Amino acid sequence: MRNQIQIRQTEISEMEKELNTEMVTDFYARHNLTPEQHFLYDGKKCIGVEYDGYVFKTFHIKKDGGISRIPSIIYHEERIKTN
Repeated sequence: MRNQIQIRQTEISEMEKELNTEMVTDFYARHNLTPEQHFLYDGKKCIGVEYDGYVFKTFHIKKDGGISRIPSIIYHEERIKTN
């Protein structure tokens, strides 16, 4: 039984990763973006999107041109503006 549970947990984990990837792909398609493309969210220049199973997150570009290590949660997709 334990072996079967482990197999199922592995399958679920793989399916969650696949879903997260599909959610990110869908996000880019909805906003006509590519993964490398910068966009504005709430007036801040951002790049990249992640999905953790609950929310989308992005990383803003700092004044020095670096990318923030701390992600920002995207609460309102309608506030996304493409460059």
